[in-house]
Amino acid sequence: NGDGDVTADGDHVPNEIIIEDKASGISLIQQLRKTGAPVVKFDPKKYGDKMMRVRRVTHLLEAGRVWLPAFDGKSKVLRPYASKLQDECAKFPKGSSRDFVDALSQALIRLINNGWVHHPLDEASNPVKMYADSKYDREALY
Repeated sequence: NGDGDVTADGDHVPNEIIIEDKASGISLIQQLRKTGAPVVKFDPKKYGDKMMRVRRVTHLLEAGRVWLPAFDGKSKVLRPYASKLQDECAKFPKGSSRDFVDALSQALIRLINNGWVHHPLDEASNPVKMYADSKYDREALY
């Protein structure tokens, strides 16, 4: 819609929605679960403060394991929300907002904990199928 917001198109349905299990997240988790949404609780205290969580996933960013979508496969112009994420990451921890960085670190921790992503120098014994019964079937470990 031009302003950088992500809108539902019906074709892309999340496998999981990660929500912090604290403050307003608690009631949001309850409300979304009533609708059948695939909500996963995330306990941020388990992984330390924001800075510690970012340190846990920085190696994946440095290794190029995170892809930011552009407008098309050949363009180097990022989609507005991807550009916002990149900008916020570059300014972390001194930027005015840390929401995208926090969401990214939580998602990457979830992926690491489930064996769905690893650093290229880490040994991966068996690739894990992320989407075993869907049209998005692909191996998560390379």
